[in-house]
Amino acid sequence: MTRRILCLLGLLLAGIGSIRAQDGAAPPNDVLTFVPQQEQAWLTGELLFGWVEGVHLSPLVTTSPALTDQSVAGVLGEPTTTTLFSGTQSSGVLPGLRLGAGYIFDQDYGLGIEAGFMFLSSNSSTFSFDSADHNGILARPYVDATSSDPDAVLVGFPGLSTGTIGIESKVGDFYSINLNMTEKIWEEESGWRMDALFGYRFASFSEKLRFNQHLDSIALPGTSIDSSDEFAAKNTFNGLDLGLRTSYRWSDRLSLNVLTKVAAGNMQRTVDIRGRTVTTVAGAPPPVTAAGGVYALSSNIGEHRNNDWTVLPEAGANMVWKFRSNMNLRFGYSMIYLTKAARADNQIDFTVNPNLFPPAVAPLTPSRPEFQVRNSDFWIQSLNLGLDVTF
Repeated sequence: MTRRILCLLGLLLAGIGSIRAQDGAAPPNDVLTFVPQQEQAWLTGELLFGWVEGVHLSPLVTTSPALTDQSVAGVLGEPTTTTLFSGTQSSGVLPGLRLGAGYIFDQDYGLGIEAGFMFLSSNSSTFSFDSADHNGILARPYVDATSSDPDAVLVGFPGLSTGTIGIESKVGDFYSINLNMTEKIWEEESGWRMDALFGYRFASFSEKLRFNQHLDSIALPGTSIDSSDEFAAKNTFNGLDLGLRTSYRWSDRLSLNVLTKVAAGNMQRTVDIRGRTVTTVAGAPPPVTAAGGVYALSSNIGEHRNNDWTVLPEAGANMVWKFRSNMNLRFGYSMIYLTKAARADNQIDFTVNPNLFPPAVAPLTPSRPEFQVRNSDFWIQSLNLGLDVTF
């Protein structure tokens, strides 16, 4: 691509800053790029400490005081019902790394090529609830699709059953790969410089939300029921990467690097919904396994795929200190914003036809829960500490 075309791309992205330092700054990485005038190639490595915007969960586990009538125990909207699990759940700190490399083949125009790889590791949180700790009452709320009234599945209730509920919320690995052509579009002796980027961007992010419940019958001694629901979402992005890097050099050793860019392309979303119930009866034949749990039933179980066009903005800033002639230490911050992405919690339909609970009985309509595409926007942020080497 010619210098004129890259300049035009830079003007289209005016207002988006990116950074590049000169003789004393640091080389580029997935977010920031610097190439000194004398050296033609660079390598960079960074440790990352990231976090993802928390998931916002509807009430998933409820309880009620002792002596509550069975018909309203754990039912949302009842004055006696207490929510045990809901609200915003944090991802926690996600360790990771970022690697980058590049080569400048025309120093006069700053023409070069660069590649970057970013990775944040997965993290999971587990929660458990026992009916013995909550007046013997433990429930999973839902809305009855046949009547539109709130109701609840009783996992534990005095004289009926005892039970436990386990929930695992997992933030999956995040990957990002970029391959860009670069070109200098503006430079001043005062220390300012701006470069345009044009290339390819890949990103992948996944999440999972899993429920496990165990019920021991009191009314039918020796009978137990184990069920599970699992909602997994994976987002894969491929697109055209456009951006600007801007830098300011205070001295031969200290500089500030800032980059903002946006990738436009296709987001493919894959949602996998699974459910299973295993019933064991004392003295009976082997346990009976059926498809379906509570929120994952025959009406929405399966793998669902969809895709459309979206954008993936990114911004970051680094302070760079040149402590040796060909080595730079950097410390900074970056944020990636995922738009129109699928998150695991959004895929739960809390309106349920109780006739679909295993074993299903007629009538099987309305066919709820159902799967519908539910997308959301959220951010991934990180702090970084790294080292650049030029040669």
